[in-house]
Amino acid sequence: MAILNVRLKGEGVINNAAIYLEDPLEKIPLYLNPVSDKEWERTNISVPLEGQLDYSLIVIACTGTKFSCTITNTEDDTTVSITGMTGKKNKNYYHEQGARDFQ
Repeated sequence: MAILNVRLKGEGVINNAAIYLEDPLEKIPLYLNPVSDKEWERTNISVPLEGQLDYSLIVIACTGTKFSCTITNTEDDTTVSITGMTGKKNKNYYHEQGARDFQ
């Protein structure tokens, strides 16, 4: 089991953020908690992890809000970084699904 921390920072106000991780037994979103109107986080997420991290990230904010999301594996201090901007495909919304290696 890996222990992950997720931190999301926006250039503008973020209204809500959630992430799904690769735990095959859990198909519910892990909602991030607001630290400020531009920062959200979720800490100490236990997830079985082998190789790449499978994820689905959802961010809700005003159209054109740029953000960066860092997922840190606390066991070896490696990270996965995701950057994006809301409104490219859907107004006020960003969704990315994929798999990445920790670096």
